[in-house]
Amino acid sequence: MEIHYPLILDGSTGTQLQKRGFEGGMASEAWSMLHPEVVKAFQNEYLDAGSQVLYSPTFGANRVKLEENRIYNRVEEYNYTLASISKEVAKDRAYVAGDISPTGKFIAPPGRRDLRGAGGHLHRTGQAAGEGRSRPVHNRDHDDRP
Repeated sequence: MEIHYPLILDGSTGTQLQKRGFEGGMASEAWSMLHPEVVKAFQNEYLDAGSQVLYSPTFGANRVKLEENRIYNRVEEYNYTLASISKEVAKDRAYVAGDISPTGKFIAPPGRRDLRGAGGHLHRTGQAAGEGRSRPVHNRDHDDRP
């Protein structure tokens, strides 16, 4: 696929999930895995509207955020699966970018989080998204500001 500028990206995945039935009470990533047809539908709409890059619905699919939702040891599975869904939609019509959110934890100082720990979380999350065939990875906030 050839890149043309300006590059048009999709947006508002969370809003699309809410419009299509996600009511909270669980991680949006878990809901997306239960309802891949919903993700595929709005991502196809993004492509029809001219998007050249789809974000995988992995915004909160990092260890910290998943564990807040009692989802343990599944970072790789979530990122790989959700990136694969987006890649299936994109085919050769668009790029897929893994979407990584902040954890909401401050890095020391002033917080208690170790910079290496934050980097490790980003590395594992990004690596799993990449294995799900998403490139590049979009990190929304690399220094973990809430």
